[in-house]
Amino acid sequence: MSDLFILVVQVILGVSIVAAFIWEIFKCAREAGEEHERAQVPQGVALAALEDSRAAAAAHQRSAEVLPYFPYAQEQGRESETLCAICVDPLRQGQHCSEVPACRHAFHRDCLDVWARTKGTCPLCRAKIAHGTEVAVDVV
Repeated sequence: MSDLFILVVQVILGVSIVAAFIWEIFKCAREAGEEHERAQVPQGVALAALEDSRAAAAAHQRSAEVLPYFPYAQEQGRESETLCAICVDPLRQGQHCSEVPACRHAFHRDCLDVWARTKGTCPLCRAKIAHGTEVAVDVV
């Protein structure tokens, strides 16, 4: 009788352990599904964010297209080179350059065009790059 009793206890313990293991697997799967559902962004919110980014990119591109350019002329008496902060190459005599209207920082025309299409702000001071922006006044 004692051998039969030990066998029954072992079977009951084995079944209990297997049941507990299966329960934990289902519990983990359910929790992972709930976390996945919480992580999902509602479609309306995602579409609104996409539209906002597209509108901002279009505004930046329009701003870049209307920036005026001019041939660079080094200031007389200035010995050091002026560098384009975007590509870090010097601005050379006669090269086409553009400046941000709001702050008057100058860059190579092509560098500023590409920058303005994606960023929309001055690489140095983060002033908005927009046509018709008030020009900064130099105070001496």
